[in-house]
Amino acid sequence: MKRLLFLVCLAALIVGVTAAWMLSQTPTQPKPYKVVFDLTSSDPLDQRAVMRWISEINSVNPKTEMEVVMYGRGLDLVVSG
Repeated sequence: MKRLLFLVCLAALIVGVTAAWMLSQTPTQPKPYKVVFDLTSSDPLDQRAVMRWISEINSVNPKTEMEVVMYGRGLDLVVSG
């Protein structure tokens, strides 16, 4: 019985130390990454969605490089007439 109690305590200690070590290894700043959005719709809801995604990603990680590729009807966002 004592041996079983010792093994349970040892396992709990190992799990606790491992969890604390893993939490200390977590980076505090997100890594920069690159994102490309494609916009092929002239629907204003889709256009607003792309703009919202860009602002949300930028607010979380300003080092992210983002591009929007527009073609077809997606050009209505930037070209008039």
